[in-house]
Amino acid sequence: MISGPPFDRRTPGQRAGLTAEIVVAEAKRLMTDDGLDRVTMRALSARLGVAPNAVYSYFRDKSALLDGLLDGVIGEVHASGLDSIGWREGLLELMGRSRRVLLEHADLLPQLLSRPTRGPNAIRLGEATLELLSRAGVHGEQAVEALRILLVYTFGFVALEAPRRADPEPEMRSAASAAAFRAAARSSRMAELAQTLASPSTEKTFETGLNWLLDGIVAAR
Repeated sequence: MISGPPFDRRTPGQRAGLTAEIVVAEAKRLMTDDGLDRVTMRALSARLGVAPNAVYSYFRDKSALLDGLLDGVIGEVHASGLDSIGWREGLLELMGRSRRVLLEHADLLPQLLSRPTRGPNAIRLGEATLELLSRAGVHGEQAVEALRILLVYTFGFVALEAPRRADPEPEMRSAASAAAFRAAARSSRMAELAQTLASPSTEKTFETGLNWLLDGIVAAR
């Protein structure tokens, strides 16, 4: 989470021209180049060409920097254009955008799942989701539960989908999985559906499951 005073009132350790947003952007580039484990305050300050205390002026420690980095990734999910479409289409679009961004940063999934996200971008997307649920007639505690369920579904889907996308030989892996299902199946249904069971999840699969989920949410109003 971004910490520190307003940028027009720098503390002695803060360098002119450096902002929390610049620090987060460089942290994202460092993560892309070298991996999350190499994102340290010292490595980041070296890339920025500043003394480490300049970075500490905006983020008190690596944990705070990671919070800012995660919220920066969440900030890549845009919530624009949702007011002009229906609530269901809006939720499908917003969760779809979230899935695509998360797939681009799949290495951050464990951190996103294990750390509370309370940054400004997370709050912005939560507000957008609650507004769409309100338009569907879902309010109060039920809306909060619906929000949590939608996030669990989206994050969980990406967690299952991402490793398969990284497979260098997906067709060979799918064929091997189908053969294994057929060989191990003790029922004709499993054998008949072996190829489908072995197929990777797709955007259509995601939207189908999300529609089923939305049906259940509005039915419980």
